[in-house]
Formats: sequence, structure tokens, C-alpha cells
Amino acid sequence: MIEESIVDLKKTCTLVVVMHNMQQAARISDSSSFINVDSRRKLGVLVESCPTEKIFTAPQERVLKTILPGGLAKVVLLGDVSP
Repeated sequence: MIEESIVDLKKTCTLVVVMHNMQQAARISDSSSFINVDSRRKLGVLVESCPTEKIFTAPQERVLKTILPGGLAKVVLLGDVSP
């Protein structure tokens, strides 16, 4: 229900949603950004920002390649709605 509401809302306005559930982010967003901690422990560093499909299937940054296994990205983008 929440996801359907977000999809409907984004047709008429811009939404910024912060989430930790990467599968849900892949299902509802058009573009995604990954924010992390840098090597000096500085918080809130923008690592990568691009269209959602690209960030989940072909990330450019090593940290994203490490935490986003290719199989997960394929399942998420094909519309898996399992929790």
C-alpha cells in the first residue's frame, strides 16, 4: 500500500525518501543516491548518484559493487516484492 501511494505521488511531485531497504528503493525510485562514511569516518559522503536501474545493475564505485551482489540487483529490478 505504501509503495503504491509513493508511485502515485511521484507522478505529480518530487519525493525524497530515505531508506535502508534497497529492494524497496529499487522498486519505487527513478534515481538513487548512496551516502556512506568515508575513510576518515566523515559521515554523509555522497558515494554515487544515478538512475536507479544503473546503480543496482552497474554501480561505478567499489563499495557499491561489494554490497550489491549482481543476483540481488537482477531480482529486485524484475519486480520481486518479497520482504
